[in-house]
Amino acid sequence: MYLYVEQIPPQNSVQLGNIRYGQEKYEEALDLYNKALNADTGYTIAEYNAGLTLKHLQKFTEARERFERLNRRHPHDNDVMLQLAESIAAQG
Repeated sequence: MYLYVEQIPPQNSVQLGNIRYGQEKYEEALDLYNKALNADTGYTIAEYNAGLTLKHLQKFTEARERFERLNRRHPHDNDVMLQLAESIAAQG
């Protein structure tokens, strides 16, 4: 017996995640962004969107960790720095 598991390209996972995010289905969106990251650990858009989603879920420590990783890879990205600062501030 063979088990067929369909691999969804990371870009498609991100697009589906964006749809779920727009529907305010944040847990589902996060799962899809994480699937994209499992397939491509350096996928910047998936990491960024996962961080935004974690902020919506009020998981600020996890969001901060995502934005810290992005900030190391893209130290001059103003959007990443803003999200990192907001995540740190939200932690109290």
